[in-house]
Amino acid sequence: MKKIWITSLIAVLALFSLAACSGGDNSESSKKDESAKSEKSEGESKTGPVATVNGQEIPRKEFNQQLEGTKQRYKQMGMKIEGKEKQMEQGVVNQLIGIELLSQKATEANIKVSKEEVEKGYEQFASKFPSEEERKKALEESGMTEDKVKKQLEENIKIQKYVAENTKEVTVSDEEAKKQYESMMKGQENAPKFEEAKKQIKQQIKSQKQGQQVTKLVEKLRKEADVKVTL
Repeated sequence: MKKIWITSLIAVLALFSLAACSGGDNSESSKKDESAKSEKSEGESKTGPVATVNGQEIPRKEFNQQLEGTKQRYKQMGMKIEGKEKQMEQGVVNQLIGIELLSQKATEANIKVSKEEVEKGYEQFASKFPSEEERKKALEESGMTEDKVKKQLEENIKIQKYVAENTKEVTVSDEEAKKQYESMMKGQENAPKFEEAKKQIKQQIKSQKQGQQVTKLVEKLRKEADVKVTL
């Protein structure tokens, strides 16, 4: 489980939130994928990749790790997952497809990541542990190494740069934040003053806007790509 946690931490540190990368669920191709899945016999063992993106396979092991991590996060938030398994699986595979599409496009664009950028990212990653001993222990127990973490960071930073180059700069006005504040705090007693909450609210709105742009970008890339889901 710690490997999943470490992987998630890397993504949080180095990559825009791609939770919305499930874009395309309502596309005709997704409907065909769901139909194909339902036709499989229950006795058929699930092996091989969960999807291919322009010929590049997404390993089932990676999918299973991300799915397990998602289930754990649901449980930590006190949310029930019963009855939501299929929806959760589709969400995870679409997220992985989105990341793969962005990675491929970033490589095509010849985006470079400097050693200094990777080292800075690793310092941020390492700072999340209470001690160097705890960090080494977590890496060892998860089967990760410092080199593997840095390689993943490099990939994530590359994707982040591609996203930044292909989306607009996000700004949030005081008026937007005020409207969100009033909606959130309506009817609440002892609510913090707007000035105290403004910075956090602006960041929330900014993240939402960034996520929407990433979703649109991935949807566009997916329409142009050869994507096959084999869940």
